[in-house]
Amino acid sequence: MKILKSSRFFADTLKTTDVLVLAGPGGVGKTELALNLSTFLTNSTVVDLDFCKGDFTLRSDRFQAPICIPQKKNPMRYADTPIIDQELLALIGRACAQSQVIIDLGGDQRGLRIFQVVRPLLAKKNWHVSLVVNFRRPFFREEENYRAFIGKAEEAFNLQLHSLIANTHLLELTDWMTLQEGWQRTRNLSDSLSLPLFFTAIWEAILPSESRWECFEDAVVAIKRFLCLPWEE
Repeated sequence: MKILKSSRFFADTLKTTDVLVLAGPGGVGKTELALNLSTFLTNSTVVDLDFCKGDFTLRSDRFQAPICIPQKKNPMRYADTPIIDQELLALIGRACAQSQVIIDLGGDQRGLRIFQVVRPLLAKKNWHVSLVVNFRRPFFREEENYRAFIGKAEEAFNLQLHSLIANTHLLELTDWMTLQEGWQRTRNLSDSLSLPLFFTAIWEAILPSESRWECFEDAVVAIKRFLCLPWEE
């Protein structure tokens, strides 16, 4: 991950946050953002609490992942079911004590339920929850869909959001217009929810030669794609 344009909010959040939680519906890009953040934050650990799709989690061979919890050495144990035992809680507890932690929440209620179990470990930590928004994601192309997700997360699981991340991409079909549209719609959602925009993510493969990202009013980062698609293997 490379910072193309920073902001005080972005810099202060990264500097002061002990635990960064990425929330949002399935397929918006939480896992790749978690991996990119982990490559940027030198002393960080990724905690994988995504139990939605076994082949699209950090435990899958689809991702070239740095150190993460649960660890890949025992992939079947936590592959598809939300099993939380003392061993896993101890691992997460040690990670929280020794490094910055990036939590990749799943897109369904299982990840949110697990987060309720993990939350006591964060009681004395400074943590930040950011909603990842991708307006090209099927079934989540409208603001109402994200509002419904936020309402359920707050009402059923008491998950309070602190910011939004604009991550509107459409795989290799992403173009500059897609990014601009996604940023503008995320910014509109940010304003209507009174939640700041944490940053806008741009895949490094489509960066223009000139500084066109300066048109974005918030922090902008270039991210790598860590997901290995089946036809790329």
